[in-house]
Amino acid sequence: MASRFSFGEQTAVSGVEMLSECSRSAAALMGAKNPFLFKLPDNRFDTIPFLEIVKIIEQLIAMLKPEIIFTQHGAI
Repeated sequence: MASRFSFGEQTAVSGVEMLSECSRSAAALMGAKNPFLFKLPDNRFDTIPFLEIVKIIEQLIAMLKPEIIFTQHGAI
């Protein structure tokens, strides 16, 4: 699995492709027509400025105009 690579090791292209295909398969099972996949580092969001992630989400909200957005709660 690509998320198992040690720190600093690059994910192999075949690993990224496999994870992308798994994401598409899971989306299809849930009835999602077009999953949006971005080339963000696996399990390393802390290496990207938070604003870049927010901008991606804002663009999707503006484009899709969802009525409801589900997210997780920070507390366990």
